[in-house]
Amino acid sequence: MVFLETAGEVHTYTFEATEGNRITINMTTEDGTLAPSLELYDPMGLPLTAPTPLISVVAQQSGMFTVLAYSNRRETGTYRISLTLMDGEPEISAAPSSIDFGSTLIGEESSRTVVISSRGDIDLVVGDLSFTVEGVEAFSLINDNCSGQIVPVPLSCTVRVGFSPDASGEMLSTLVVPSNTSDNPVIEIPLSGTGVEPQ
Repeated sequence: MVFLETAGEVHTYTFEATEGNRITINMTTEDGTLAPSLELYDPMGLPLTAPTPLISVVAQQSGMFTVLAYSNRRETGTYRISLTLMDGEPEISAAPSSIDFGSTLIGEESSRTVVISSRGDIDLVVGDLSFTVEGVEAFSLINDNCSGQIVPVPLSCTVRVGFSPDASGEMLSTLVVPSNTSDNPVIEIPLSGTGVEPQ
């Protein structure tokens, strides 16, 4: 774990990769309120990515690559950073593809389990799971065993999603699952539920 001590502080890392390597870099918050951000530069110093907490690219040349790590909200805290270099492609699947919690009494909680599986040639790296803004207060992550995890082939990880309405009516949101897959870097799982007044 590494600590960002001052606002605006940037940490620099370098590593060597070979043309064709799948480069996966993941930065997750361990403590504090920092918003993880990474930038990757090729051996010529050219940027390969926009600021993001999870990078997954294929090296187009061999040499020394540079990574910048910082908080894009200029906040401090402790973070963890991981790097993998592999040949092949990761693949991801998530089940179920959508969740309808049905009717739930206001003040009570329903939950469902989402299974995220590694199906490719190399390990799957899962980023931090999140919700879209709509309905974010009604939906929550319970027992999140997937965020920031490396999932070897052919294993899976699980997360329980909770629905606890504080008002009556239908509520909608989306569970966002980022990963290091190139063809499907973000999976979105629609969520719905209805709050019901107790009788």
